[in-house]
Amino acid sequence: MLEPFSLIQYLWTEVGLDVGSAEVETFWKEHRARGTKWAMNTSENSFIPLGIYGDSCRVRQIAHQPVHKALGIFLNCPLFRPRNSRASRWLVCTLDERLLYKHITLNKIFARITWSLNCLWEDRFPSCGPNGETLEGKFRDRIGQQITGRRFQVVECRGDWLWHKQVFRFNSTWTAGKNKPVCFACPAYAVGDAKYYNIQESSPLWQRLYMFEQFLGVEMPPVGPSPLPLLRGFHHSCIAFCSMHCINLGLMYGCNGSCLMAVLEETDMFGRPDELSLQERMDRAYLNFRAFCKAAKVPCSQPAFTVKLVVKKGGEILMTGKAYNNRCIQLWLSSVMRVAAESYPAVERLAEMSVCMLPGCGGVD
Repeated sequence: MLEPFSLIQYLWTEVGLDVGSAEVETFWKEHRARGTKWAMNTSENSFIPLGIYGDSCRVRQIAHQPVHKALGIFLNCPLFRPRNSRASRWLVCTLDERLLYKHITLNKIFARITWSLNCLWEDRFPSCGPNGETLEGKFRDRIGQQITGRRFQVVECRGDWLWHKQVFRFNSTWTAGKNKPVCFACPAYAVGDAKYYNIQESSPLWQRLYMFEQFLGVEMPPVGPSPLPLLRGFHHSCIAFCSMHCINLGLMYGCNGSCLMAVLEETDMFGRPDELSLQERMDRAYLNFRAFCKAAKVPCSQPAFTVKLVVKKGGEILMTGKAYNNRCIQLWLSSVMRVAAESYPAVERLAEMSVCMLPGCGGVD
């Protein structure tokens, strides 16, 4: 494992990576002005923000054998955005997921990472090891010395829900049904008055967001909790939701499905509803989508549109698909909805939907 404070020292003092003090100060002031919880944990504007990210990926699968997955933990600086995004992610460690022993392996790794990142918060090399042990060699010679001359604070713990669940071992879970909450930030449930998808002002959840102490007491396990809450300046609002799962694999399901059905049912763009079946109109829409992708030189593996793909049991309209494919469909629908809104001005909701599907608005850039 690369030592986080040694990695950051190398990047800042030898590679020459830097973030301007004015940019850092603006970052903190804007987040405090918005009332961001983790930004309220410190009164200083000089901490360079850091993010920590983890995920696992499939690396290979031998026939008739279990899938082999590798797990990686990365650091990044949200204010450092090079032209190549790969240069902004710095691998700290990776290991074969099969070697994990319950939650203990990750806890040991994150205990070391937490200790090292807290040294960056103080900008001082440690006086002892993560378990209080005496330091030897070059670590002993550098006790108390400055690391970079700048101070750092973790403001993002990123990953998908599976990763957060694996690391923090929340009490809440998406598979709980009505027996447990589904969110680590509030007591939201899948049913009842506190539905997780109720975003109206009248929802009781707005008044029930967990304080940090509540988060620790309600969501963190009583035995073997993750060391990450021991990060200096940590607040559970640092735990970021995965944009891919929330948008591409969440909101887009509803947006893409609703817009496609609106065009098919309320316009004649892909055939008259009284002359062609819904599946026949979907076939024409799919051909138009493929032509759009070809003209825009956008590779996409989206299979043919089918009624079952969009209309679920119970009548829900959700267009399921892969994350990247949903983004391609959204870009296509943004142009389709614009034409539909102009061609059928009497259907008011087409104009509203076309605005929501514009890239950078309701849609995704």
